[in-house]
Amino acid sequence: MKSINVITYICFTLFGAATGSAQCPAPVFASGLRAPTKVIFSQKDNLLVAEQGTGVPNTGRISIIDPQSAAVRTLLDGLPSALNLLGEHPAPSGPSGLAMRGRTLYVTIGSGNSTLPGPVPGSEIPNPNPSSSLFSSVLEVHFSAEIEKVTSCSRRGTDNYLSCCT
Repeated sequence: MKSINVITYICFTLFGAATGSAQCPAPVFASGLRAPTKVIFSQKDNLLVAEQGTGVPNTGRISIIDPQSAAVRTLLDGLPSALNLLGEHPAPSGPSGLAMRGRTLYVTIGSGNSTLPGPVPGSEIPNPNPSSSLFSSVLEVHFSAEIEKVTSCSRRGTDNYLSCCT
């Protein structure tokens, strides 16, 4: 976390002072993610990413990224997500937070489509048919130590499909 803050400070100092806003050119590290919202380190220093999904029901996922090769693998797929219609712009709402203690990963699931815009602007009503009963909850997932023992991955094609060997 400190290194990110230092980079932000350096970028603001070098680029922000001249332009009035912080613009730091940065290369794309990983792509093909579905509305990523949270990144944490695993015990083996891989990145775990919460992805809210595409807006289609149950497209949320948790991915793991190797920080050396930037290879992306899906750990959990089909997590609750939906298009949230509240606010000015509809947006996906699904896995939105991560915390890890030991080999246990805790995943917060957003509100999804559990509520709908109400009759009065700014109000909401319960959705009688949400796409999941797990919205607004915390999931607890236990991983074995084997989950991070991937020794090689290679990208195939333009869709970032990975072939991994353990």
